[in-house]
Amino acid sequence: MSEWITDRLPNEFDLDVDGDVLTPCGDKRKIDWRQAYGIKLGDPWLPAPPIYVKPKTREDLVQDLLDAIDKWKETCLDVDAASVRLAREKLL
Repeated sequence: MSEWITDRLPNEFDLDVDGDVLTPCGDKRKIDWRQAYGIKLGDPWLPAPPIYVKPKTREDLVQDLLDAIDKWKETCLDVDAASVRLAREKLL
């Protein structure tokens, strides 16, 4: 565990989605969540860890690519739509 932060107040990048940060609970070996607005300068706290985002699967990445091709196809007037459609079908 990192050293507790005491020399500054939490900012928006330190908070979780509920506006909480980690604080010591009783002895310094236990931690708990606490609303950041209640933190005073000198109080020990740690930033909320980043939210876990499950890595995309190959299928997700292919779908993202297909969606990007479709979007690009709609915005470009001189694209051969048939060749884009064919390439899209081959990826599926």
